[in-house]
Amino acid sequence: MNGGLRFRGRRENVLESLSDLGGDVASLVELQAKLTAIDLKETIDKATYPSVTLAVAAVVLIGAIPVMFIGLAFVLAIALSISQGASLLIVGVTFALIGGVIGWIALMKVLQSLQSFRRSREELIRNIAWVRTVIAQSGRETHRS
Repeated sequence: MNGGLRFRGRRENVLESLSDLGGDVASLVELQAKLTAIDLKETIDKATYPSVTLAVAAVVLIGAIPVMFIGLAFVLAIALSISQGASLLIVGVTFALIGGVIGWIALMKVLQSLQSFRRSREELIRNIAWVRTVIAQSGRETHRS
């Protein structure tokens, strides 16, 4: 009879420990979700301007370059007494470089804005490590009892 009471007491302690662990894990999940939401908002705030800049760079590359190619190619061909083909290449390479630099700068800003999720990732790693530690230690304590 006493053995049954001891066993029942251990079972209640284990169930209580598991219940506490479940509550702690639920709290961690909630906090992790809140931190992720904050990081997402911060990322969107940081990425808005660089994304618009990247879109403007794309519009410049797609829309303005052909017009510039044609206009400047004719001017260069006349001013330098070169063929229209050579002047088209000169203008094309020049504006491709300009658009590439603008796009590169904007892309670097967008990539920098993604660093906000670093906090969520680091906190998730710490939380997982904590849960593993608690589970490992609770298993040891149960075996000792």
